[in-house]
Amino acid sequence: MSTETPTLTKKDFQSDQEVRWCPGCGDYAILSAMQTIMPQLGLPKENVDRRQPPHPRPSS
Repeated sequence: MSTETPTLTKKDFQSDQEVRWCPGCGDYAILSAMQTIMPQLGLPKENVDRRQPPHPRPSS
């Protein structure tokens, strides 16, 4: 049994789902940067949590 993790690429972190952000939005650049950096981290894909973190509660 091999415990070696496969070499991932940017394409492994891309989806066939259409992204719908406003043209010119900086979110496209952020998404592309994340898809580029994730393979360099060397983490197994199943260990990457794609959920958005909760927003901090406003202090009272």
